Amino acid sequence: MGEPNPKVAYVVRRFPVRSQTFVVNEIKDHLRAGFEVDVLSIQGADTADFPASELGSEFEGRIVYLNVPTKAVRKLEQIASNLLARPRHIRSIIGAFRAIKGEPLRARLQAAAVAARMLEIAHEYEIFHCHFGDVGRLVAIALEAAASRAKLATTFHGYDVTKSQFQPLDRYYRSLIARCDVLLPVNDIWSEKLVGAGFRPSNVVVHHMGVDTAELDKAPVVQPKTQSGFRVALVGRMVEKKGHEFALAALSELRARGFEIVADFVGDGPLRDSVTRLVARYGLADCVQMSGACDHPATLEKMRQADAIILPSVTARNGDMEGIPVVLMEAMAIGRPVISTRHSGIPELIEHGVSGLLVDERDARQLAEAMARLIEDPDLRTRLALGGRSKVEEGFDLEEQGRALRSIYITLLDH
Repeated sequence: MGEPNPKVAYVVRRFPVRSQTFVVNEIKDHLRAGFEVDVLSIQGADTADFPASELGSEFEGRIVYLNVPTKAVRKLEQIASNLLARPRHIRSIIGAFRAIKGEPLRARLQAAAVAARMLEIAHEYEIFHCHFGDVGRLVAIALEAAASRAKLATTFHGYDVTKSQFQPLDRYYRSLIARCDVLLPVNDIWSEKLVGAGFRPSNVVVHHMGVDTAELDKAPVVQPKTQSGFRVALVGRMVEKKGHEFALAALSELRARGFEIVADFVGDGPLRDSVTRLVARYGLADCVQMSGACDHPATLEKMRQADAIILPSVTARNGDMEGIPVVLMEAMAIGRPVISTRHSGIPELIEHGVSGLLVDERDARQLAEAMARLIEDPDLRTRLALGGRSKVEEGFDLEEQGRALRSIYITLLDH
């Protein structure tokens, strides 16, 4: 007899999302292993960052858009429409609405709307795997409303543990605490926080995201320094936690010290205008390129063109934090030395001086000094690049992480 092949539903808020390539890669690895996986997107296809058809033929017929509206009035209309079509669901939907009593009306309507859309499909899958805790909470409520016996796994990444709107965790996640079968925090810090919030320690398993080290090219390990200056890339959405302002301050200091340096900021987001103003204020318009949002192949190519990758992550004012950024794993896998911060789970990936360089959060002077070290010491760049690639291959490889995750699925079904 072969191994069990459960039918798995990946649940996300919207799909596909450029900054969430880890979801796509995880699903592709499951499909290669012969698992049956569908994607349930809470929001409609019109909220995706790009057409799902660009993902390839593997996803054809595997994406279900629940089309839950974003506006409260439209949610109410959709709930009413569902009840008119299936009046037998009224008690289940009311139960979902009441599951988070005491919270704002919009949150309760969201829970009821998701439940209404999932009642018909809650029994079609053996395992629901949610990415991000707030999505997991919604699915936990929906499965309870449907009296589904499906298993529930939830991956916690960062904002879903730390943002102020989710505090205290034990109150916000009480529905998930009662229903979730396994929680998969991406680092040890989140594991401790979730156990402290009341999740059973036996249900919490640290599971790293992974990158496809076999697909990412491995030569050359480090490109020679370009004639037009030392080139760094910062890849990430333009949000506070990515630390763009500290990158610019560090670049300004390096310019003042006479270093010739070029930077490429890859990504877009709500702080783009603010970052653009800072570029002008520091007089860096001639050396900072704003590439905006790029697809994954283009992003990887920009990383390959860089001499080093920087990501000066910080804790945002609303509490938002990184988990372990996949972009750092990708940079290390393609042989680029990385500089980041002693922030969240990043030190679980980067060992200072061995697989990259780490500086303190919000310290532009330290960041500038770390970049200066790489500029002045080609041998250090090579050592860090080799150490970084080795670290990713040993602990953050997509195929290895996929096997571990599928083993977790099988264990869930055995209980």
